[in-house]
Amino acid sequence: MAIDLGPGIDLGLGIDLGKGIDLEGADVNLNQIIPQQEPKGFFATLRNPIELVRYESLPVAAYQYASGNTKEVQAKKAQDFIQANPTLQGTPEYMEAEAVLERYGYALSEQPFSLEALQAAVKTNPGAMAGEFVNAFMADPYLLFTPYALGGNALAKLCKLTIYLLKFLVYKEV
Repeated sequence: MAIDLGPGIDLGLGIDLGKGIDLEGADVNLNQIIPQQEPKGFFATLRNPIELVRYESLPVAAYQYASGNTKEVQAKKAQDFIQANPTLQGTPEYMEAEAVLERYGYALSEQPFSLEALQAAVKTNPGAMAGEFVNAFMADPYLLFTPYALGGNALAKLCKLTIYLLKFLVYKEV
């Protein structure tokens, strides 16, 4: 009962690893070994409306773009931090990086937008897509009423409304 690493090599630890498993002729079902992840449904896709307004609204995205600190930049920094510092797991900095990566990780995708992919997503998981559309409207609820209620200077009014909402949310939490 020794570890045999080939002819002439014996570690002498008294451990026998036994005969190896030959997977060539074996009938292995990978779904039993690696369970498939269940797709998210409508309710699992919904997010906190306050976080949506604070992180996903159009004025926030415009500010991030103007400042150069876009969602993609933030997600890349968080990903780099997590990969460079695995020993810091559990610290506040690491948890913040994980939160940023979870929030903006979609921005790291290399795939370009296509209507065909959107149609396929709607067909394969309509519940999750409906949840994402609800999230989009929760992030910018005023977009529902823009054309009818606000008239010609809608953009200026919407920007003012979002600024007031953000100030209210920031001062409310402090």
